[in-house]
This record gives sequence, C-alpha cells and structure tokens, in this order.
Amino acid sequence: MARVELRRLVKRFGDTLVIDRCDLTVEDKEFLVLVGPSGCGKSTLLRMIAGLEAATEGEIAIDGARVNDVAPKDRGIAMVFQNYALYPHMRVYDNMAFGLKMRGHDKADIDRRVREAARVLELEPLLARKPSQLSGGQRQRVAMGRAIVRQPKVFLFDEPLSNLDAKLRVQMRLEIKRLHERLATTIIYVTHDQVEAMTLADRIALMDKGVLQQVAPPQTMYDAPANRFVAGFLGSPGMNFVPVAIERDGSFFFAKNESLALPLAEGVAALSAFEGKQVVLGVRPEDVHLTQREDKPDHAVDVSMRLIEPLGSSVVLFGEVGPHPMAVAAPPGTAARVGVTRTVYVDMSKVLFFDPSTGERIS
Repeated sequence: MARVELRRLVKRFGDTLVIDRCDLTVEDKEFLVLVGPSGCGKSTLLRMIAGLEAATEGEIAIDGARVNDVAPKDRGIAMVFQNYALYPHMRVYDNMAFGLKMRGHDKADIDRRVREAARVLELEPLLARKPSQLSGGQRQRVAMGRAIVRQPKVFLFDEPLSNLDAKLRVQMRLEIKRLHERLATTIIYVTHDQVEAMTLADRIALMDKGVLQQVAPPQTMYDAPANRFVAGFLGSPGMNFVPVAIERDGSFFFAKNESLALPLAEGVAALSAFEGKQVVLGVRPEDVHLTQREDKPDHAVDVSMRLIEPLGSSVVLFGEVGPHPMAVAAPPGTAARVGVTRTVYVDMSKVLFFDPSTGERIS
C-alpha cells in the first residue's frame, strides 16, 4: 500500500509562509494532480514529500509511517523533474541503470528491470543512444524509465512536460496515463496547466498562496467549485463573473444590475439570505448561447462584441454586458462582427453565485 498523508503541514522560508496548514491524503494507486498558479507552493509541497525540503511543522506519512526525518533515498519514492537530469555521456541503458548500480543491485536484476521499463515505455530501440541523440519526448521517457526501475511506492512528477511543445505534451499525457494504468501505483503530479490536471487526475488538489482551495475529481471541481478562485482557474476561457444584486418581485427572485435582470428559478432558498445584497454571478462561456433553446430555462442578455477568437472547433466571442466582460463559446463558423450588440441566452440551470466578501460559492 502506498498511501501518502500530509497532516497540518507548514513550510516557512524565514518569515515567508509558503505552505499553510496543509491536510491532504493521497490514496493507494491514486493519480493526484497538484495544480495552481506559479508561486502557489505546489512544487515546494512535492519537494517536502520527497524529502528535498524539510517541513517547518506538521507530519508527512507514507504507508502510515512518519517520514519527516527519513532520508529521501529511504522514503520509497522516485521523482521525475522538469529538466530530465540525464547524464549526457551515458547511454540510455546506463542512465536508467545508474541508480540501481549505486544501490548495489546485481547485474541480472538491473538488466531485467531496465529492459522491462524500456519495454513499457517503448525505449528498447534507443537503449544504446546517448541523450543528445534523443528528442525531448524520448528524453522525458528515459527520465520516467529511470524512476520506474526503482519500483518505488510513490512516483512524484514535477512539471515534467513544461519543456515540450504542445503536440508532444498531448502525446506524453497519454503515455503517463497509460503508465499509471500499467504500474497501478500512486502518482503525485505537479503542473500549472489546467488541461493536464483535468485529463490526468483521479483527483485534483488546487492550491493558491500556499493554501489548498479544493480537493475533488476533475468534473466535480469544474461543475461545483468551492469558491470563486477555483471557478476562475479551471476552464478556458475562464468563467464569466458579473456583480449583481438579489432582488425580490412578489414571489420571484431576480439577479439584477444596470444591464441585466435574470429570473432565478432555482436556488431561491440559499439566495434569500442575500435579498437586497450584492453577490457575484458566475457562468461559463459554454453555458451562454447565441440561440434560445426550448428545453432549457435560458434568459436573454445583450452583449456588445469586442473581440472574436476563432479556434477551429469553436469560436469564442468576447464582449461586455455594460461594463462587465462576458465570453461566449459559439459553434464553429459562427458569424459575428466586432462592434455589434448580440442577444445571448444564459442557461440559468448552470449559473453559480459567490459571496463577494469571502469568495465562497453560495450553495
């Protein structure tokens, strides 16, 4: 079993608080992705699990055993870095075998492990080459192979695809996902790329300023974000946020500002406490439509178009509702012109509301 537990973990560099009371459990064989903006503390958290940084407070446990004072080589982990860290003068075979040689494994065991890892990663034709003769994706696979041969309890990946071009990143994501399925081991993976997080993770742990904001399966986090930061971080283009007031007209509630008035068919009980108060309305661009749909409770809003971004599979229209930005994800081939006001229809069943003072989602 390779269960990783972080209990009230704190990290300070001098007076700077980098990780603030982190509680997180990564289950055996789980693929957990740590994601967040640059500087949020995700790589520091990974290095603490690896033993490359010491915890200021709190505990790290692997398989139920406290490892705060255990050397990195004895924690049963293997780490794959962003920069590959291959020995340029060694063949692929020797790069993969080097760590095992240093640990005193016999030649037969080393050869078996290296060739098995090479088979899994499709590196067998490359074993005699040196890193300078490999592509970026092949080098990354060698770095992964070097970790696999150790047969660790936990794999740690620190932004391993950041140096690759967009097409190769997609290919390597598939390879890492297949690798997890084959090895059936625990993986903790750090990235700032939300697409990697959504496509790879069993669960996502989203961080901001050293604090875990939410831990959930990707689709759950996308559909039911805990707060405005989570809602805005996931999705491209990001969620639209519009400040509104909750007002009552008879038995009906409305979300209103100077440019819109949207009737609220659901969630009245939660929002009734905000009657007469300001909240933030959130709706994703794909839930704003150019045509009204009969099967959905859509409501009209006028948007002044400011920018059109064709993406091939869709067209993103960027506009404004009064002074507030609004993005609309439209079907490919949609005809639109900058400077024209279009009526769009908001799917009210997908609208979320956030407390403007705390940022928390109003359930």
